[in-house]
Formats: sequence, C-alpha cells, structure tokens
Amino acid sequence: MHEKQLNINKSYFSTIYLVGLVTMVVSFSIINEEFLFPGWIALLPVLSCLCILIAQPNPSSYIYSILSNKFIAFFGKISYPLYLIHWPAIVFFSLYISRDISQWEKLSLITIIILLSTLIWLFIETPIRRESHGFSWDRSKYILAATLTALLICGAVTIHTSGFIARLSTNAQRMVTANDRNFQPDRTCTPIKNNFNLKRATICSLNKESSSIDYILWGDSHAGMYSSLLGKRLEDKKINGILISLPDCHPLFNIITSKEKNRTECSHLQNVVTEIIKTKNIKFVILASRWANMASDLRAPGDGNKPKILYDASSSAIISFESALSSTVSIFEKLGVKVIVLGPTPEMKFHVPDMMIRSANLNISLPVATRYDFDTRQRLVLRALENIEKTDRIRVIYPHKLMCNLNECIYHIGNVPLYSDDDHLNKYGVNNIVNYITSSIINFIGK
Repeated sequence: MHEKQLNINKSYFSTIYLVGLVTMVVSFSIINEEFLFPGWIALLPVLSCLCILIAQPNPSSYIYSILSNKFIAFFGKISYPLYLIHWPAIVFFSLYISRDISQWEKLSLITIIILLSTLIWLFIETPIRRESHGFSWDRSKYILAATLTALLICGAVTIHTSGFIARLSTNAQRMVTANDRNFQPDRTCTPIKNNFNLKRATICSLNKESSSIDYILWGDSHAGMYSSLLGKRLEDKKINGILISLPDCHPLFNIITSKEKNRTECSHLQNVVTEIIKTKNIKFVILASRWANMASDLRAPGDGNKPKILYDASSSAIISFESALSSTVSIFEKLGVKVIVLGPTPEMKFHVPDMMIRSANLNISLPVATRYDFDTRQRLVLRALENIEKTDRIRVIYPHKLMCNLNECIYHIGNVPLYSDDDHLNKYGVNNIVNYITSSIINFIGK
C-alpha cells in the first residue's frame, strides 16, 4: 500500500513538473509587447516557476533523463559565469562598434562568451568550490579583494583621464574636447513651482521673466531637445511658453503603453497638461516626441528597442498611433487650443559623436545615413501625420525636410556632429532647423 502511494506521488509530481515546463515554454512563445506587463499574463511564468520548484521529477522518469542530459547540465554548470559575462560583453562591443551588431558578430559573441564562461568555471569557480589546485577559501578572499581593488583603480584612472584620451589622434582629441564643451543637448529652463507631485517630469519656463504663458511644449526627451533654442526664438517674437517633459512619455491623452517605465507619472502628466491649459489661457501646444517608438514596422536603429504598443486607457484595447493622435487633437480642440506637431528627425544606427571620433582616430570613412532607412522607419508616423494634417486640424512641421535629400540624411557638418547620441540633436543640430520651425509656428498661429 505504501509503495503504491509512493508511485502515485512520484507520478503526480512528475506531471506537475511537466506542466511547469510546458507553461514556461508557452510563456516565452506568447508573451510579447501586445500584453500589458505586469498584468494578469504575468501569472503564467510565475505559476510555471512555482510548479517546477515544488515538483522534483523522479530520477527514473523521462523528464529527469532529459534534464540530466550532459549538454543541458553543462549550461547549468557554467550558468553563473555566463550570467556575469554576457551583458558586459554585448554592451562594450556595441559601444565600440557604435552600430547594430550583425548576425555573424552575434554568433561570434555567443561563442566567445560560452568559451570564457567555461574557462572561468573550470579554472576559477570549480577550484574555489572544491578548494583544489592551490585554492583555499582563505586564500581566495585575498585574491578576489586584490582583483576588485585593481578594477576600482583602473576605473578611477579611466574616468580621470577621460577614457585615456591620449591614446587618440590629435584630430580625434580635438573632436572629443569640442563635443564635451559645445555640442551636448541644451535643455536648461527655469523650474516652475507647482503642487503636481511629479518626481521625474520637468515643468519649467522657457523665458527669463514673464507671468503670461502662450504655449506649452509637451513631449518626451525630444521636446527637451528643442526647448532652449526654440524657446529663445519664440521669446524674441514676444511669445512665452513652458516645457512639460518626461523621458519616454508620449504627449498623447488617455493612452498607456506596453512599456512600464514612467507609466504612472506619464498618465498623471496628461492631467497636468489639461489643468494648465484651463488655468493659464494657453493659446497653442507644440507636441514633440520620438514618434516612431509608438508607430513603426521596425525596431529603433540605434538602441534596437521595439515600438511600444498603445492602449486606450479606459478600455485597455489596442489603439493605433493615428487614432491616438487624432483623439488627442480632438481634446485640444475642445479646450480651445491650436496644435503643432514637430515631426520626426532622422535616427542613426550609431552614436554619432563616437562614430565621428572613431572615424577621425582610425582614418576611416563615415557611414551614410540613407533616406530609405528614414522613410521605412517613419512610414507609419508620416502617414498618420499626413492624414490628420489634411483635415486642417493641426500644423505639422517636418524637420527632416531640411536634414534629408532624396538619397541621404545629414548627421554632421564637416567635423561638427549634429547629434548628441543616435537620435537626439545637439544644440548645433537644433540651431540648423530652429529658424524653419519658428517661422512655421508664427505662420500658423497668425502672429
């Protein structure tokens, strides 16, 4: 009787284990950016892990034989050094090449990472665990402490020497110095005291001294990118405004996204914009964002992020960027303000200043940013903007018309980069298009 019960328990736990494995595979297969995460869908991977943890397979079962396979067991053994190495290797290699990693490079990286993880497991982790090959825990503590100290010293020297800048050519060093001094994004403005309880968002005046507010520049970090120079140009025309900006936060009403970052504060910020419009007699709003992060067939060329899925905040239904923007414009119309949208700027596949410095240092040609890449990445954004613009409800200003010809888009003029990274214009880049933007705004608002 006891033996029969034991067999039933073994079978029962094997079944639970199998359910956990299958559920985990299903989680990997179906969970994508179309699901709000965290949400109910998060229960799936959690429950799969729970099943695996509470049920240990019988050593005589087929599940145990699969999981104890030498190939799978090998990766279990090197899992910790693999975990330590993989991300620094990928990040530093990406920073070094300043572009997308090719498929062959990915394969080579994976091979090298596995090889290094195996060597660390064989010659460091295993001897320390077993206290063999001259390793003992007491001795290992001193070795690890010395290694950590050496790394800290190396890091401090690297920071102090600005990345060992002396290793670069004279021309490359000049570019580094000029970039650090002159071409970082200019996002300075005067903070406005408020009771909105926003921890990360920026709400500030774009003018030196003015009690009146004519417009709001609202958006993500791309709104901040324009803020200083555009604010100064409009101030010269006696037009005063404020910046309302939060990184990775869309300037759209009643919308939440599949990306959790700043989601709660972003939703609150929408209410703040509405309140300021109602209380400050705002005449028009300028919307600026990295629009393709909400509407594109392609990943972002620089950081490789997938476009976010947009959801209606009330129904949680997926909504298109065009519908979301149209709905936002309708809300502004009801509030009695005009809407100006700053269209997309070209995004690069590389960190522009770093690529230019590397080109100068190694005497290699700079890559070309093609108009085709811009058009394909921004296809859905441009279509949505053009469709809404046809209704005469908004004015869209297209910076790319000054930055791109039929074949390519500029990202530098001579040795001067127009970008501070892969997608943000620096103040020199903004300066090249701000007069066009300002005159378009003046023409639209009729001042």
